[in-house]
Amino acid sequence: MIQFLKQVAYHYYDLGDISDRCFVFPNRRSMVFFRKWLTARVVEAAESGCARPFVAPRMLTINDFFHNVSGLGQADRVELLLELYACYRELNPKAETLDEFIFWGNVLLSDFNDVDKYMVKAENLFTNVAQFREMQDSLDYLEPVQLEAVKRFISHFKTGGRYKDEFRRIWDILLPLYQSFNESLDKKGMSYEGKVYRALAERLSDESVVDVLAPHFRAVEKFVFVGLNALNECEKRMMRKMRDAHIAEFCWDYSSEWIKDK
Repeated sequence: MIQFLKQVAYHYYDLGDISDRCFVFPNRRSMVFFRKWLTARVVEAAESGCARPFVAPRMLTINDFFHNVSGLGQADRVELLLELYACYRELNPKAETLDEFIFWGNVLLSDFNDVDKYMVKAENLFTNVAQFREMQDSLDYLEPVQLEAVKRFISHFKTGGRYKDEFRRIWDILLPLYQSFNESLDKKGMSYEGKVYRALAERLSDESVVDVLAPHFRAVEKFVFVGLNALNECEKRMMRKMRDAHIAEFCWDYSSEWIKDK
């Protein structure tokens, strides 16, 4: 079977001039292999006497694509953890030391990242488990067995204990922590990956995707997304807008089990 990236590289080279295209990949590894196969096709053309002037197209990973367009700078992990800890200490009078917080901090950064990439409303997600009566009133659609499971989960945090109390304290401040953390980053011109994705996706609600992309890709006429899968909501919104504006093409790996799964 011919490798997927080889098929894509040969297909687009054979179309003719592709210098006005931008290819977007899931990661740097796939981009390197695509460049390898594109070079191989150029060599084949030269050996057969069919060579033509060729300008390599622009290539980016999906992360680089979002960062380039958003214009937001992404802080490194250490900076983000220090900023998160500062916000955490303001909200939690019994905050542990920074060394003890590092584990929780990394978990929280990953959670916040997912909240933004999937465009979840933080106010809905970080519901206070202590408000069980309000939760119970809104869970009447659950089966009795499901409702009982929720009750058992809540009861664990009513019985106390050091680790349960610590978990409950963190859970209780998740929403204000998420909000204060983002406000602090905005003031300092910092961001994390999910924040970058969400900021760009939300712009597309009010702005044309063509207008948003134009300043950053002046020589690009069409974008080609190659081999992406398990897309988050921000990526889906961007790609749908680009598809509807007729400025994007998509190459999916049809041999993938995900594609074959009915």
